[in-house]
Amino acid sequence: MIFSFSNQQGSTSKGISNRVSEIGLDFIQRTWSFELSEREELEVFDYFVIVVRKLAHMMEYLILGIIVFFLGKEYGLTISSILLICLFLALLDEIHQLFISERSGNMIDVGIDMIGSVVSILFLKLLLKRNPD
Repeated sequence: MIFSFSNQQGSTSKGISNRVSEIGLDFIQRTWSFELSEREELEVFDYFVIVVRKLAHMMEYLILGIIVFFLGKEYGLTISSILLICLFLALLDEIHQLFISERSGNMIDVGIDMIGSVVSILFLKLLLKRNPD
């Protein structure tokens, strides 16, 4: 799934992010009934696009963290090893994007990816510690 999203050309990926951002901004404007000037709307839209893209990174790796956690536990891996696997995949994903039209690799995205993985892994570790069954 992650590499499939990363394999999209930049314009395709940006188009999806823009559409999600349009829906989000429209929802917020209708829910809280406020108007923005055209300039303000463009500024908020640009912010929304960034947030949507970074949250997508985080969510992908949150899910990956869950999967790798349970696979790693099944094979007796330590939490450090599980995190290293997630880090390796995040780095590989960003390197992969260097070869995709209109995309680039970004170390900030690796950090955001790892936040998603760390959150899910720590949550599961704490949850299983409290409820070992």
